[in-house]
Amino acid sequence: MRSNDFGCLASLLVLVLLWGFLGPYALLLLPILGFVMIASFVHRLRRASEEANSGARSTGGGARGTGAFPILVLLAAVMKADGRVMRSELDYVRNFLTQNFGQEQAADMLLEMRDLLRGPLPVQQACMQIRLSYSPVQRQHLMGVLYGLSQADGFTAPSEKQLLEQIAMAIGVGAGQYSGGGWNSRGGGYSGGAGGYSRPSTDYYKVLGVDASASDAEIRKTYRKLAMKWHPDRFSTSSEAEQREASEKFKEINEAYEAISKQRGMK
Repeated sequence: MRSNDFGCLASLLVLVLLWGFLGPYALLLLPILGFVMIASFVHRLRRASEEANSGARSTGGGARGTGAFPILVLLAAVMKADGRVMRSELDYVRNFLTQNFGQEQAADMLLEMRDLLRGPLPVQQACMQIRLSYSPVQRQHLMGVLYGLSQADGFTAPSEKQLLEQIAMAIGVGAGQYSGGGWNSRGGGYSGGAGGYSRPSTDYYKVLGVDASASDAEIRKTYRKLAMKWHPDRFSTSSEAEQREASEKFKEINEAYEAISKQRGMK
């Protein structure tokens, strides 16, 4: 019997005994005993609610529910390393999570990723957990995934390279032991270079219609011209299909310009 249940029973027994000794005068003590019983009931409800919430957290979805939360932390860290998160990086992570954890689980994990990207990341703690929980082969393959993420926009920035080296050292992977690949969370094995984790083949210079030897000034000028041409506001009175095409083209142009700017160090 729980202590709270015992308290309610004791209150009733006390009331019976007092009635035997005091008769009707025992009713004067009824408000006090009632308060004790109500407080006990409220406490039981609160305790049950806390236990239910605790159970939901321990068995819920997302990365925490699968034990993959440290991996999610490192993915977020690489995405934030160069100071901006690009759509190609989000697509890379979405493909990785979907293929390894399933579409439903991946959706929950992407919500956690969104929260992680907004604040500081426990990178050191994540590295420690991974080093203790995964085999050397698994850790090496995980570094391949992180390396592939750093190249998702076509270029590994110096800040990303530095972070990758720090992570590799922290999880016990030697320099030069990773260069791309996939991670299989279910079997703990290597899923190869397929699955969308190889360096994208998008030619961002071709998207802007400029040569790779073009100057920064030429690239900026071309970008502004294309952005103005395909800005969605100019298609507000066009058909739905034309608006959709303009929106996709505008996003493609912006992504190409961001990737080139990042690669060249343009400000």
